[in-house]
Amino acid sequence: PLTDVQFKQSSWDWVQDTSTAMAKWGNIVGWDVSGVKDFSYAFSKHRNAAGLYGKDGNPKASTFNGDMSKANIKPSVREAVIAKYSAAPATA
Repeated sequence: PLTDVQFKQSSWDWVQDTSTAMAKWGNIVGWDVSGVKDFSYAFSKHRNAAGLYGKDGNPKASTFNGDMSKANIKPSVREAVIAKYSAAPATA
């Protein structure tokens, strides 16, 4: 299974250059994320290369349209990840 650190890097790589990421990490639908606990900002445009929040730090994510429907995670987790971490955080 991928660790949090590996997932942060692989998800960043995937959005930046899918072909290169596939060669390094394999197809996203085959990733075993059962060991990942931190999905924060995974495919958000509001993250930086370290996987932390950064306003518009990942402009390529704005056009990311990957099919996550076959990713190796429980459907309820997948929906929560997509809903919660693809958007910008709420502001006070």
